This record gives sequence, C-alpha cells and structure tokens, in this order.
Amino acid sequence: MGIIEVDPAALHQLATDLHDGAVVAREVQKHHDRLSAHAARAGNPLVVLGATSFLSSWSYGCGCLVADAEAMAQRLRTAGSLYLRNDKESARAVGHEQ
Repeated sequence: MGIIEVDPAALHQLATDLHDGAVVAREVQKHHDRLSAHAARAGNPLVVLGATSFLSSWSYGCGCLVADAEAMAQRLRTAGSLYLRNDKESARAVGHEQ
C-alpha cells in the first residue's frame, strides 16, 4: 500500500503565489482600454488594427490566466486543508492524537 505525503504548508504557499500572480495579470488586463487608446493614435490604420488586435488577445489571455490561476489556487488551499483535517482524524482514529 502506498503512502501519500503532502506538505500542506507548501500547498498553501503555492496557492498564495498563484493568487499573487493572478493579481498582477488582472492589473495588466485593467489597462486594456488605456493601451488601446494609445494604439488608436498610432496613425497608420494597419498599425492601429494590429496593435488593437494584439491588445484584445492579450487582455483575453490575461482574463483566462486569472481565472485558471484563481481556480487552481483555491483547489490547492482546499487540498491542503483537507489533508490536514484527514491526517488529524486518522491519527485520532488509531489513537495517535496530534
């Protein structure tokens, strides 16, 4: 029978780091309109189209990144918490109170 060893503190730290990264990506996404306004003043219609198209894709990608990072961070927090709870309950059940 295999033994699963998990470091709940490491899971929580990873969740925190993912959340922090999502905060940065969210901040970048917030500037989409401002950046698009700068691109609109570029003059050449092809440059404007290329820049605004890129910025739209970039903003969409940041939104996806934020959603995925937040979901993963929440799952990691939950996994760490469940592991701690189950470990304590198992120890109690076999008489090794922690």
